[in-house]
Amino acid sequence: EYSAVIFPRRPSHLSFAASGSARLAMLANVPVICEDSLHFSDLENTVELVPWENFANRIREIVSDGELRKRMVERQQEFVARWPPSEIQAKHRAFYNELRPKHLADPLPLEDMEARGMAVSGESEE
Repeated sequence: EYSAVIFPRRPSHLSFAASGSARLAMLANVPVICEDSLHFSDLENTVELVPWENFANRIREIVSDGELRKRMVERQQEFVARWPPSEIQAKHRAFYNELRPKHLADPLPLEDMEARGMAVSGESEE
């Protein structure tokens, strides 16, 4: 049995957080296949970017080739190691604090994020 996560971009399912979803899917250590579109362009050379009309054929190729699946997952693991979720969260917090409205006295404290139920670097939500 083989697993893969696919992210087609259809006009009826338009989302501008698609790349973030694909990044989370990479943590599952299964091949991630995304439609070749602007939404996933930042993941080029990391996940499989496939034109919609080629999805079925590419999925067949991936599930029938163990070495290909292994290389895909290794590429994704290298990306996650370079850009761990905790580092991305820290960059987002720093960016928010840099741009926060001036009437807010202090940066967004980590404790406030935890109180609001936001995931904190490396911890999973339950």
